[in-house]
Amino acid sequence: MAKDGYRQKTAQLIKVTGRSGFANAEISLKTMQHTGYISETDCNIGLKVARALTGGDVPKGTLLTEGELLGLEREGFCELTKEPKTQERIFGMVKTHHAIRN
Repeated sequence: MAKDGYRQKTAQLIKVTGRSGFANAEISLKTMQHTGYISETDCNIGLKVARALTGGDVPKGTLLTEGELLGLEREGFCELTKEPKTQERIFGMVKTHHAIRN
């Protein structure tokens, strides 16, 4: 590959919204849960996704690599797979091919 001129990509930095972005997402998710629009499980999943998208517990404007964001995503996913409600959703989807809302 080197003979063909391949060059390793440089890590791109992504500016995240950090704690303030997460707080906004959390307020929205908790409001939707409180009004019955989403379940507690939906809210929990949304919070994990929001943490990964906003960069976690960092100040607004922090630059993170794609790898760091993927790490946050992996961490949230692994935490969710340990929860019984998530396992119910996974097994239900495999069994019925339909989403289970629990």
